[in-house]
This record gives sequence, C-alpha cells and structure tokens, in this order.
Amino acid sequence: MTLLRGEAELPLDPAKPVLVIWPEVQVGTEVDEVLARRETAGYWLAQLNYQVREERIGVQPSAAEQARVVELARDAEQIVLVTYNASFSPGQVELAKALAALPKAKLAVAAARNPFDISVLPDEVQIYLACYENTPFAMKALARVLAGELAAQGKLPAPLEASEG
Repeated sequence: MTLLRGEAELPLDPAKPVLVIWPEVQVGTEVDEVLARRETAGYWLAQLNYQVREERIGVQPSAAEQARVVELARDAEQIVLVTYNASFSPGQVELAKALAALPKAKLAVAAARNPFDISVLPDEVQIYLACYENTPFAMKALARVLAGELAAQGKLPAPLEASEG
C-alpha cells in the first residue's frame, strides 16, 4: 500500500458512514478475470465496525451508473472510490471528478490496479492510495490503512510524472 496524498486526512471517522464505490470487472480479457468479489474494500471496512454502504459499478461505468452513484454520494461525508485502471476508463475519471466536486465529502481514492491512476484524477481528491491489486488481502490492508490500523509503507515502482488533474 502506497499513500500518495492525504496522510493528515486519515484515518476515516468510524462514527460517520462510508460510501464505498467498488468497480467490478464484468467483461473478461486476457488479463482481467470476471470475479464477483465478496471481500471488497467495503466488506473489510465493515469488519472494522464502520457503517458501510457499498455500490458496485462496472470498470467502464455508464452515465446512468455515474449518476446513480453521485446521487447516493450527495449527502455522504466519507467516500472511498476504488479505481481499476481509471486511465483507460473515461467513466471512472468522470465519476471521480463528480465525487470530488461534492462539497461535504472527504474523498479517498484507492487504485486497485494501476498506481498511476492519480495522473488522471482531479487535484481535489484528498486521499490517494495505490493498492496494486484488488485481491481480498490487498483490500483488507486498504481498509486497515483507512482505519488507521496500518501504515502505508509502500513506494511507487517508478517515478510519477507531473499530472494533469
């Protein structure tokens, strides 16, 4: 786990509900397996006694999926958006921008695959973590970092180029 932004914003407040947006791979490719995961970031935050509402979207979320999630997020004070290769998904980037524009919410983004998703995300994202994978083990570690039980000690595998946020 690598924390690239927002150390002062952690941990999430366990007294406030958390909206977790989880991208599911719904179409398989040579490198992406279609797996419905039970042990998601939301699942593990709930195990740490957070009140969690988890919304699942596709890795290429439609305008309708984006609108549904943004509507749910309007009153949220804490949002965790898990991305999955967002640099290849305009829908994920649009959703991140819409969530970052919400005035009340603390937004944490966790890249579950490509750590360089940060390069396409808005600067208003308060917390950014690179998880490198979306396995149950990685999502448990993510939840523990968000809850302040574990420090993110990872380092990026390559330098991060200047981003256009």
